[in-house]
Amino acid sequence: MLIYNLSPAPSKPGEAYKPWADGKSPFSVSQWEAAGFKVLAFDRSDDEAARKMGHALGWDNGPKPMDLTNDLFTHYTLVEKPVKSTTRP
Repeated sequence: MLIYNLSPAPSKPGEAYKPWADGKSPFSVSQWEAAGFKVLAFDRSDDEAARKMGHALGWDNGPKPMDLTNDLFTHYTLVEKPVKSTTRP
């Protein structure tokens, strides 16, 4: 399973907290493992690819262009749940 989060920059000091700016996994490595998952990648950045995608989609154009370098960040977590083998009689 892949969780891939796009998020804006976190709040600056003195600004209100933006919970949607926290793109990290909602679960810890130990929680994933306790649920039977093997963690392949945890809270890794993919900012460069996301910024290329944002540019290709035109997010940095138009009347309200996004600052892709300073306001687009990513975190992804990749886990797998091993399949239990079954033996046929």
